Amino acid sequence: MEYCYIEFEFCSHESLSRLIETTVKMQYDKENNTEDIENIWIKYFTEQELDRFHWPTEEEYEVTRRLLGNVYIKIVPSNGDMKDEWDIYSMFEAIQRGDYDIIGVKQYGEMIYRLEIDPHSFPYGGIGSIKKLVTCYGHRVIAVDCGIGRIQED
Repeated sequence: MEYCYIEFEFCSHESLSRLIETTVKMQYDKENNTEDIENIWIKYFTEQELDRFHWPTEEEYEVTRRLLGNVYIKIVPSNGDMKDEWDIYSMFEAIQRGDYDIIGVKQYGEMIYRLEIDPHSFPYGGIGSIKKLVTCYGHRVIAVDCGIGRIQED
């Protein structure tokens, strides 16, 4: 069976192993409807990986704290250099609520891997959160298939 996927070239064995460990945990928690994923999943990310997400500035901190509650919040001086607007908790929520199963990370070439998902229906919420999960670990996305066929990335 052909699954939807994010195909990527891995950047290091260490970050690949950590991505695999994270997706196994996410897969388990999705299957078991685990609560409080925010405080569990964030522990799978290093400070460098957390820097690849949008975080509140000092001025935005109080509003963010009221919205998110008692979770880890990193304060940054500016978000001006961010290429996207994904914050880590939005990614967590999108993955947890996505109408798909996480199949896992599989090797497809010497340095090529895929993070595969199995959507329950179409549309299932998109593949953006899964793509962000792969890229926050430093891996380079090569192609995606969100259910409409393979699309090559730049």
